[in-house]
Amino acid sequence: MLLVLLLVVAIGVVAAVAANGGGGKGSAGGSSADGSTVASVSASTSASGTSKGAGAGTGAASGTGSAAASPAASAAASTGSAAGAFSRVSGPGGSTVEIPVGWTLVSGSGSSWKYHGPAGTLQLDATSTPGSSAVGAWRTEEAAISGSFPGYQRVALHTVAYRNGWDAADWEWTYSQAGTTLHALNRGFVTDAHHGYAIYWTAADATWKDARNQQLLNRFFSSFRPAG
Repeated sequence: MLLVLLLVVAIGVVAAVAANGGGGKGSAGGSSADGSTVASVSASTSASGTSKGAGAGTGAASGTGSAAASPAASAAASTGSAAGAFSRVSGPGGSTVEIPVGWTLVSGSGSSWKYHGPAGTLQLDATSTPGSSAVGAWRTEEAAISGSFPGYQRVALHTVAYRNGWDAADWEWTYSQAGTTLHALNRGFVTDAHHGYAIYWTAADATWKDARNQQLLNRFFSSFRPAG
């Protein structure tokens, strides 16, 4: 089941690659015939350059929604319009997260949303049929789609302690796109028997260790709120 969520995520990931010139994978714990998760969906989309939902790319993806048509394009709450301010926006499955003010909703569907800004692209994936192992799902996805990312190099793939003891795992890697090295991190996690998510971030490898990039990652992880 978790693998299914990864599949959805993989599609988003591939879409991200195409859109952002880089991509990553999606949420850990989806339901599919082969047990792959949404993460795999996201990753596959990004690697192929074909967006089937919210991908981690920096460009527009062919998601089922659009910033103009979706109410998620507007922040539910904002900390202000000054530089460095953040707004809470909607994600798939009733989730929300805080992103920098002024970022654009590139695509959105029932299971995947993608936002883009100057620093990179954020993709959120969700599934109602998560699996039992976030790290197991990512390992399966890596074996299945890493070859879709030119110059793929794994940085890390391991379980992580996240929030209220949620089953979570980070999959981090770099790859080449149009002569540029991109860096992606996809955190997949299961909050309960009916909710699995992935926070998938892609940015330039050259800026990965910069204070701004770390601030963004920390904000995404700390501000995320699941459905309910």
